[in-house]
Amino acid sequence: MKLVTVALLLLACAAPGSGQAEGEQAALAARTGGWRLAHATSPYLRAHADNPVEWYPWGPEAFARAAELDRPIFLSIGYSACHWCHRMEHDTFEDAECARLLNENFVSIKVDREERPDIDSRFMQALVVITGGGGWPASLFLTPEGLAFAGGTYFAPEETAQTPGFRQLLTDIAGLWATQRSNVLNAAAELRDALLHDPLLPTATDGVATAGTPAADAPKEPGSLDLAGLVNRGLLELTGSLDGDHGGTFGAPKFPPPMTISFLLGQHRRNGADVLPLLRTTLDAMAGGALQDHVGGGFHRYCVDLDWKVPHFEKMLADNALLGLAYAQAHAVSGHGEDAEIARRTFEFVVRELRLPDGLYASSLDADSLPFDERGRAAPDAHVDEGRVYLWTIPELKAVLGEQDGLALATLFHADIQGNFEAGRSILRPMASRATLAADTEAGRIAGWPTEAPRGAALLPWLDDCLARLAAARARRPQPFRDGKALAAQNGLLLSAFARSAGLLRDDALADRALELATAIKQQLMPGGPASFKHQTFEGVASGEPDLLDHAAVARGLLDASSSPAAGDLVADAFALTVQLLDRFEDPDGGFYDTTGSDPHLPGRGREVWDGALPSGTSVTLQVLLRLAPLDDSGRFQRAAQRAIVRLAPLVERMPQGFPELLAALEMARGPLLEIVIDGEGQAFDALLHEVHGTLLPAALVVSNPALARSALARVGVESPSLLEDRVAPPGEARAWVCVNHACLLPTSTAEALGEQLQAAGTR
Repeated sequence: MKLVTVALLLLACAAPGSGQAEGEQAALAARTGGWRLAHATSPYLRAHADNPVEWYPWGPEAFARAAELDRPIFLSIGYSACHWCHRMEHDTFEDAECARLLNENFVSIKVDREERPDIDSRFMQALVVITGGGGWPASLFLTPEGLAFAGGTYFAPEETAQTPGFRQLLTDIAGLWATQRSNVLNAAAELRDALLHDPLLPTATDGVATAGTPAADAPKEPGSLDLAGLVNRGLLELTGSLDGDHGGTFGAPKFPPPMTISFLLGQHRRNGADVLPLLRTTLDAMAGGALQDHVGGGFHRYCVDLDWKVPHFEKMLADNALLGLAYAQAHAVSGHGEDAEIARRTFEFVVRELRLPDGLYASSLDADSLPFDERGRAAPDAHVDEGRVYLWTIPELKAVLGEQDGLALATLFHADIQGNFEAGRSILRPMASRATLAADTEAGRIAGWPTEAPRGAALLPWLDDCLARLAAARARRPQPFRDGKALAAQNGLLLSAFARSAGLLRDDALADRALELATAIKQQLMPGGPASFKHQTFEGVASGEPDLLDHAAVARGLLDASSSPAAGDLVADAFALTVQLLDRFEDPDGGFYDTTGSDPHLPGRGREVWDGALPSGTSVTLQVLLRLAPLDDSGRFQRAAQRAIVRLAPLVERMPQGFPELLAALEMARGPLLEIVIDGEGQAFDALLHEVHGTLLPAALVVSNPALARSALARVGVESPSLLEDRVAPPGEARAWVCVNHACLLPTSTAEALGEQLQAAGTR
């Protein structure tokens, strides 16, 4: 394909560049090139404001400047927690010669992928076509009209074993733009289809989407779909994707699969799927390895090796929300005590480290942090190191814990004098689970047990004390940078995790956190109701057009939190936001677009249906529509869900392992979806609600106060849903109704009877 040939030519012709220009230190000292980013609504962009590169934010000014100067655009996409994004800034964008070449030959645009996921998604598709892979930083070259024609990821100023030198690459691309313009434009024209790629449309033999025609193999009616077959195939594919020896998916790097875990747990609950031993391997590997931060709680982004020994140290809000919920669900299914403990520790980390003063939650903690001296003070003029705050030397452990405890803890957590990471520094990773360590009461039962460590019942109090002292000492070190953007979608995912985990863990404090977050979302992200909804807040200012996932994740979070007796009108907020979602994003032919298409510099509206690090907006939208459908007597929600499923089914059938969250939606569509209404007061009401909230229900709508729900829904134009009619408990008593398609079992008044109904109606 000509496009790939041109792109490879651009990369292959690069050679090591010349030495840096004289006066580099003076140029670096000024660092005024990126001044346009100084007041951006992204801390990632602001961090580049003092680069010598003359950065522009994405927008009309940059494109007009490129057209005026007849220059190609250099587009750099990254995010705050990204280690290699920082490396490219320090190595390349602070290099005087690289900056000169960019400033003289290109218009340079900097994008935060979290602030503009639509830009990131579209150009990542182009990058995969160009290079065969993706990643961040994404470095692309565009025509002045915004069409990509070449790209890569990280580039150092000079040639390395892995990449061409950026200085020479810039020289070569500028030369091609000047002398071989027609070849570059032809490559850009071919790649334009990648930017417009729609996974719900058929593809030509070269993999480029053909617009305008529905997929030929798509079934025409919902009734013709074999939903049971799709879900069962997904069950087989996803269980087959998990590594039964090491946990996670096969190979390395090891990314946590929380959505796969949640789907499989749901299949065990509803269909009796024999998945618990396989899931136990993954849950224990993630919790026992270096993916979990054993000192401060929470999970890192991924591990680079097969055995979960070395993490990539960034900590993401969405990862921890999804993993905390997965461990809470695992506890509800298996009763495994450590799962509950891990879920609580994860949420404690999130609240402690990521909660913002306005009640929303920040998006991430950086992978990198500053080095420090023996007192924990940052070294002057130092550059950040990967994971430095999380690493320990033997002398550091002994300084905090004392000689005996320090050596014992080091042995139990795989730290040694050489260091298991680099330069004498170690990642603390326990030699066994807490339960296994505490059960070791016989000398030699665990090989290498330190003689200084207590055994049996005395171990865990000692261990917790040691880890608490290490956490206090670590808190005095220079901390990783926190990206203070509060993203709507990620806060919606966290709201779901808080609300659902609170019931599964019987944790009232977590339920309070859910209601607090729901209030913050309403006040900060949509103070004037759904019409005022924004993509993010930063430094108290809401900004950005919300996309499909923003709407869907927040609607689902509000719905999950709405069954609390103190939730007020959250169910109405979820309903109204879902109506707006359909108005803005529904495709009349079925499915949903990711954006409204309002950006004139971004082709198409985008449609990302795969469940990746985050669930897709499509997957979460389907779950919300199906769960709210029993309250929508007009049938709009149900029809929209059915049209989408018809469009999506062929894609799911071809590659079910890419859709764990969508498969959970298909399980809801397959049914039965339980419609649970609870009314009443006093301890009997609390007992019924606790029974529902404490049970893993993969497909359910729960309304805990039907009179209040009717009143709230009426305020958003929904008059008296038939599901809620005549759902009134006798004075001083409580009742629960379990229904499927509005056909209800006899009302129950005890938690025991309700549990039996949930089991009978919700399983096959």
